Amino acid sequence: GKSREKRRGIRAGMVFLAGNPMVDTSIATTNEYIRHLGLEEGLEPHDLSTSRRVEIFEEVSQNSLAEISPGGSALNTAMALQWTLGKDSDKVSCCTGAIGDDDAGRLLTQACEKARVNAIFQIVPNVLTGRSA
Repeated sequence: GKSREKRRGIRAGMVFLAGNPMVDTSIATTNEYIRHLGLEEGLEPHDLSTSRRVEIFEEVSQNSLAEISPGGSALNTAMALQWTLGKDSDKVSCCTGAIGDDDAGRLLTQACEKARVNAIFQIVPNVLTGRSA
C-alpha cells in the first residue's frame, strides 16, 4: 500500500523555512554562577562585546550540566514538523540559513540529519555560528 505521506500528498521539501539557525545552550544555575560570569540576574546584557559573549558561551557549554540544542525559530519549526510527521516522513521540511565553519555549525548540520530535516546552509568561513546561552 501507499505510505502515509503519499496518501496525504506530503513529499520531501514541501515545507521551506528560512531563518537564522543557532545553537542554544541552557543550564540550571545559581546567582553566584551568574555573577561569576559578570552578569546580573534577570537582565539581558545588551552591552556585552561579541568576544565576551563567545567567552560566556564557551564556558557555559563546557559545563557538564549544560543542555545544548539546535535553535532559531525556522530550524525549531522544521524539526518540530519532522518530529510530528514521524519517522516515515523523510525531509518534508527544508531549512536554510547561514552558519559558520565551526563546531556549532557542524552540530546543527548533524542535528538536521538526525531529525531528517533537509538543511541547506550557507557556510561562512571566519564567522561564528549564532549562539544563545
